[in-house]
Amino acid sequence: MLNCNSFSFRAFSSATVQAGQYDTRPASSFPMMHHAISMNHIGFLLMKSELPHTVRNFKVERQIRHRLQSVENNVVSDVYKEESSIIEEDDENCPVDCVREFKTDEEFLKFLAKAKKSDSLVVVDFFRNSCGSCKYIEQGFTKLCKGSGDQGAGIIFLKHNVIDEYDEQTEVAERLRIRSVPLFQFYKDGVLLEAFPTRDKERILAAIRKYTSVDF
Repeated sequence: MLNCNSFSFRAFSSATVQAGQYDTRPASSFPMMHHAISMNHIGFLLMKSELPHTVRNFKVERQIRHRLQSVENNVVSDVYKEESSIIEEDDENCPVDCVREFKTDEEFLKFLAKAKKSDSLVVVDFFRNSCGSCKYIEQGFTKLCKGSGDQGAGIIFLKHNVIDEYDEQTEVAERLRIRSVPLFQFYKDGVLLEAFPTRDKERILAAIRKYTSVDF
């Protein structure tokens, strides 16, 4: 906020506007602020400038208040646009729906069957919400998903929370004997090719390159 002590309405000084005279200059001729200023200071500044109390001066005051409000609105609008741009950029880098989540064995088997028909590699991230390493690798895994999409690679990225809503191990985790997370599994033609626990995105990428021809 601009310090009111550093701001002066020189156009309103008593040397320029004598008592009983009107200042007929338009409000656009007054100094324009480069920063927003609280509207509560306007009355104080006008009083300090010793303006003659005339109808014309009240009109000028209203014009100045209007211009200051426009400045404040523009500043808020610019900040909002900048924050929106940052959010949109983050969403583009890490699309929320890129990695598909499944909860049951039935859903998982459907994904494997779909991948077999399209000759796609399936990469599965097994995680739990209370796992710090799982959260650490999550964004890297999502970026790999987006990168493969940009390359048009035949890869399906999946994730599965090994703890269900009752705070018990899921049927999928029990059947696959998941003992540690984050754990990544790689499937091709419905067959498990490789599995390892890691929080290293480069290791996941190396395994993807081993089983596909993509390079991203």
